[in-house]
Order: sequence, then C-alpha cells, then structure tokens
Amino acid sequence: MQTFGRIAGVVSLTAALVSSQALAADAKLAFRGDDQGNLVFDTGVVKGTLKKDGRGGGLKPITFVEPNVPIDNNHGLLVPYRFLTPQKRYGFGSWEWPRTGKLLEDGGAELRWAATPDRPFNFSSTMRWKAADTVDFTVAFTPDIDQDKFELFVGSYFRMFTIGKAYVKDAGHGQPGFVDTPKNKGEMQLFPKNQEVMPLIKDGRWKFPPYPNNWSFRPDLAASLGIKQEPKSGVTVLIMAPPEDCFAVSVSQQEAGLGAFYLSLFGKDVKNGQTLTGHARLIFGKNITEEQALQRYQQYLKDLRP
Repeated sequence: MQTFGRIAGVVSLTAALVSSQALAADAKLAFRGDDQGNLVFDTGVVKGTLKKDGRGGGLKPITFVEPNVPIDNNHGLLVPYRFLTPQKRYGFGSWEWPRTGKLLEDGGAELRWAATPDRPFNFSSTMRWKAADTVDFTVAFTPDIDQDKFELFVGSYFRMFTIGKAYVKDAGHGQPGFVDTPKNKGEMQLFPKNQEVMPLIKDGRWKFPPYPNNWSFRPDLAASLGIKQEPKSGVTVLIMAPPEDCFAVSVSQQEAGLGAFYLSLFGKDVKNGQTLTGHARLIFGKNITEEQALQRYQQYLKDLRP
C-alpha cells in the first residue's frame, strides 16, 4: 500500500507539473493587460502591444524577438482601414474611431466599434495566438442599413521589409508561383482573385478621398497569400486569408516607405442586421521559403475547417 501510495503521489505530482507547464505554455500565447491600458503579448517569437480603448491602430508596436527587428510601420498590423461601397467610403480608417477592447477567456483580444449616425454599422476584430509564431484575425461586420457590394480593406504596414511577394496563377510559363512587387510594376499594385471581380474593383470605390488609388493591375491570385521580408535579418511575415473571404490582395511597391500589404474582404451585398465574418492569419519567422509559405497556407485552410 505504501508503494502504491508513493506511485500515486509521484503520478499526482507529475500530472501537476505537466498541467502547470501546459498553463505556462498557454500563458505565452495569451494577451494580457498592462498598467497603461494596453493589451500586450510576448510569445517568445514576437512581442508587442494592442491598444485596448480609445483610438488606435492594429498590432503596434510589434517586434521580432531574435534577432531584435521592429516589424510594424504606420498604423501597425491587421488594422481595418477602408469601408467601401460603390456609392460611399465611410471615414478614413478605423484608427480615427473610438473603440473598446477586452481580454477573452481563451487569451484572445477583442476590439469593438459601435455604430454612429454617420457610420451605420458595428464591427469587431479578434486576435488570437494560434502558436508562438502565428496570430489569427477575425473581423465581424454588421450594418444598420443595407450595404451594396461592401468591401472591408484590412491593412498591415511593415518597416523596411523591402521584399514583397504575392502568389499568382501564372508566375511565368503558365505555372503558379510567387512574384515580386518592384516599383517598375507600379506604385500601388493589385492582384485580383480572378477577372470576375474586376467590375467590382473598377466600380468607382477607389476614387473616394482621402488617398484615392489608381491601381496597377497584376496577375490573378492563385491564393490570398503574400510574403514580406526584411532582407538584412531575414525576418519574414506571411500574410494570408481564405479564398472565400478575400477577393484581392494589394501592396505598395516593395521599396516604398509605407510598406503596405492589404486584404480586400467580402465584396458582397449585406442586409441590415446581417453579419459578415472574415479571417486572416499572420505567421512570423526567419528566412521562410516560398515552399514553406505554401505549406503553412495549406495548413491554415485545414485549420479553418470545422
């Protein structure tokens, strides 16, 4: 009985240690509050801040840990930007509008924006760390009036990540692959999902100020997948979204100081009270190859399946 008791005690202690280690691992992948009213994170791969309440951008600042490389520029990563229909653009970007944030029980962070008379919709964004190198983004949009061919344009801005690529159906010789985004291809470049979405892109929504865009059109996408890389360190970020959510990817030319990479979500009619939900994922690493990028995208699509 004493032997059994000792074994049981050892098993119990081992289970407790495993449980505590699991909790510690989970804690690494959780946002937490700080004394400045921010939601902060340190996964061991990246660390940074998401402003909780008031006006603010996306993940900003965010830094790669080893080597120590700042990632974000401008309004940060994964920030809802342009809210567009053929008839109207609402405001400038979500960073101008007050929001409220909270920590979720699973360690995620949620931001919410309430409707106003000149902004007849509610929307929210949620970020969760899937792994130390992977953050998942979900945005939900619910209008108070019918919206025609609504587009939510989500931006991520990178500091000195002067290598930029998109994955297209024909990268040369009729084969899919990644293509660069150099200045000689245009200051602002757009990769559509297919030619069927071009009437939507050209319906006048990009004429609204501020900063109307005159796109340089690039090849059709093979997947909503892009790469941004800081060439000196090799620090790399993959940006991806599922095909059913994203109808175009666009970028500032890769040498531009803005360092922009955008996802065009939805592009569909939405009724009063109906909710549209879109997704994206960022993966952070060092010297991620194109082959590895494709593998990570395929895994993302598997992760989204119920």
